[in-house]
Amino acid sequence: MTVTDERPRNGHTVEDSAVPRTPLDVEAGPQDLVAAETPRAAAESEESEVVRQLRQRVADRRTANELAREYVELSEDPVLHEVPSPEEEKKDTKVAEHVRGKQRKERKRSGVAEVRRTRRNRRWDFWDERATRARDRILDPARAIGADYRKLVASSWAAFVLIAGGVAYMAKNVHDGLVGVHGSWTAYLVEPLASVLLAISMVAQFTARKRGITINRGFYWFDGSLALASVLLNVVPSGIRYGWQSTDLLAHLLVPALVVTAVIAWHLASNLYGQAIAQSKNAPIVIFRDDETTAEHLALLRRATANGQLPVEPSVTQVIKCLRSQLPNGIGHAAARRVAGIYLGGR
Repeated sequence: MTVTDERPRNGHTVEDSAVPRTPLDVEAGPQDLVAAETPRAAAESEESEVVRQLRQRVADRRTANELAREYVELSEDPVLHEVPSPEEEKKDTKVAEHVRGKQRKERKRSGVAEVRRTRRNRRWDFWDERATRARDRILDPARAIGADYRKLVASSWAAFVLIAGGVAYMAKNVHDGLVGVHGSWTAYLVEPLASVLLAISMVAQFTARKRGITINRGFYWFDGSLALASVLLNVVPSGIRYGWQSTDLLAHLLVPALVVTAVIAWHLASNLYGQAIAQSKNAPIVIFRDDETTAEHLALLRRATANGQLPVEPSVTQVIKCLRSQLPNGIGHAAARRVAGIYLGGR
C-alpha cells in the first residue's frame, strides 16, 4: 500500500502538480534528493535580495555562535596553560639538576654520619663490654680470688726479675773490679754473697713480722753489714782499678739501694694481695627472700643446667650471662646477682 504525504506546507495544501508525491515507506535515493531540492532552489532563485541577505546573516550568526562556543570551551581548558615553553623547559632542567645535586650531598652527609655513629656505637659497646667484665670480675668472689692471685704472681715475678737484674749488674761490676774484664769467672760469685743474703734475710724478717714473731736486733746489724758490704764491693775495687768517676760512683751506690727497694716492694705487694686473698669469700651471699618472678628465674636456670647450657658448678658471672641470654627483656645486674645468689646458695 502506498501512502502519500498530504501535510500542508506553509499553511497551504501541496498541489499534486507542484510537488511530486513520494511514498513514505520507500527510502529516497540521491536522484530523489536532487529532485526534492530542485523546487527549493527554484524558490530561492525567486527570492528577493533582502531575503537572501537576511538568510546569509542568519547563517553567519549561527556559524559565529558555534565557533564562539568552541573557542570558549578551548580557552577554559587548562592544558593549554600547562604546556611549557622551551625556555621554561631549560629552567626546569636546571632546577632538577640543582635539586639532584643537593640530594646527593645530603645522602653523602647522612651516610657519613651513619658510619660515624656506627663506629662510635661500636667503640662504646667495646668499652661497655670491658667495663661489664671488670665489674663481674670484681663482684664475683671466685673470679676476684683468681684475679688477686694472678696479680700477686705477676708482681712477685717482676720483683724477682728486678732483683736478679740488679744482682747480675753488681756481680759483673764487682768481677771487673776484682779480677778485670778477662779474669776468672769465680769472681762473679763474690757479690751475691752480700746482695742475695741480704734479700733472703729481709724476706725472712718480713715473713716473721707477718706472723707476729719478734725479730732479734741482730738481724738489723746483719742486714746493715750486708748492705755496706755490697756497696763497698761495688765501689772500692772498681774505683781502684778504673778510677773514681762520678757517674760510675753514683751508679755503684744506687744499684744496691734499688735492689733493697725491690725487695721491700715485693714484700709490700705480697702482703697486700695476701690480705685480699685471705678476705675473699668463695661463696656468694645467699638471699633467702623469694617471689614468683625469682621462682621463674630459678626454674629457667635449672632447665639450662639440665640442658647443658649452664655448667653444673657455674660461677656468678655464668649465671648472670645465662639469665640475660634467656630472658627476652633482660635483667638488671642487681636482680641477676640476687637470683644467682639464691641459685648457687641453694645448691
